[in-house]
Amino acid sequence: MARDLLQPESAHENRAHTQAHESQRELLQARLKTARRPDTRCVARYTNLSNLPADPKFDHHLDDRQIEQAIAYNNRSWQGEFASQIKRLFNSDNVKGEFTAADVIKIANLQGLAGLAADGKLGDRTMAVLTHTAPPGRARPVTLTTAENLKPTDVTLEFYPGELEDLKAWNLRQRAFGKNQSLSELEKDHLLPTGSGRIYVRVHGHIVAAMEARGGPSVSFKDSGGHAATPTAPGEFHLGKQESHTTASWSTSQISWGRRTRLRSDSEWEFEETPGLWTIATGPHARVKIPMEKLAFEKNRQHHQELQSKREGMVEDGRRVPNAPFLASEPAQSWPWLLNDFGESAWNLTAPQGRTALYLHTTPFAEQAAMLGKDLVLTSSHGCIHIQPSQRDDMMRKGYIQPGVKFVVHRYEQHLLPAPIIDALHK
Repeated sequence: MARDLLQPESAHENRAHTQAHESQRELLQARLKTARRPDTRCVARYTNLSNLPADPKFDHHLDDRQIEQAIAYNNRSWQGEFASQIKRLFNSDNVKGEFTAADVIKIANLQGLAGLAADGKLGDRTMAVLTHTAPPGRARPVTLTTAENLKPTDVTLEFYPGELEDLKAWNLRQRAFGKNQSLSELEKDHLLPTGSGRIYVRVHGHIVAAMEARGGPSVSFKDSGGHAATPTAPGEFHLGKQESHTTASWSTSQISWGRRTRLRSDSEWEFEETPGLWTIATGPHARVKIPMEKLAFEKNRQHHQELQSKREGMVEDGRRVPNAPFLASEPAQSWPWLLNDFGESAWNLTAPQGRTALYLHTTPFAEQAAMLGKDLVLTSSHGCIHIQPSQRDDMMRKGYIQPGVKFVVHRYEQHLLPAPIIDALHK
């Protein structure tokens, strides 16, 4: 009897709780839609250390013992051309010799500006700052280079997916829209948080460079086509071979980047699978796993026309036009494929047990922007790691991206950059 009397009250409470939850979600959605920012399609700005507020309570003074320890540490850690480049950065009077007390004091002052412990030692966190932010008197972050012909075992790439991501903002989106909300729809409505991760490059164990990168969202969402956008899984991997990746999991990725496409006399589209061998991709006689939409090929042709027009405008304005070997000239009878979701090149993150579903790659729209000499804001992935085409090419030239290189993915809550740098970039 008592149970029967309590049951209506319990059901009422459940309904009230559900209604309150839905009301809270609607309020969150309204707040996010009101506060949404338009997609500026430009790269994240760098922070100059000179613009960071100095902590008046912070004492950058080092005693003689601390200076001696820092000198010994830096001389032991940094030698040869890397050491010379660092000393030039600090306007050292002893570029080719050992680190001096004056060098250590300059390093400590920079550490204090960045919110690090000012010990004068060029460790991982200090190098993370130098490779991400513009030091006083410098326009861009630091990248150390070497003339050495690097082997894969000389290099390690470490990905910090949450380095500059606003993790609280991602959690708020999931609370507001739910896990079943399409990530693509949120992106189309400019409701996704801005941010990125960082890939730090280690050579012989020391951080010498960094590049912008973006993994999956820090919380999971479903997406169209039966896909899911999930956090990039942590772990240790190695880069597989450089490849033009194709997969039937994504319709437009069934064709390799740059393959020629053309319109047939029967109004269907085909692509050149190998030199001289054309494969029908649309219509009832399509010979791809998932027949493709004609609209995708029409968009691809339109992209070529728009890119060519913009590049001609750049020439007229006297601006430098980047090399674009995959761009069709007008009038054209065939148009290279520019819509593969993995971009021109991809590297599988291979685990000890074999290949995984994770790839290091660009995106088609980032590749197209690079043909105009621009970098786009990196979009979050479905779990892979997105990078800029310009940085990919630069890191390949330096030998930092090559098959066999160790690739470590950290957890989203792990950071190398100090809080003042991260806070400045989120303002």
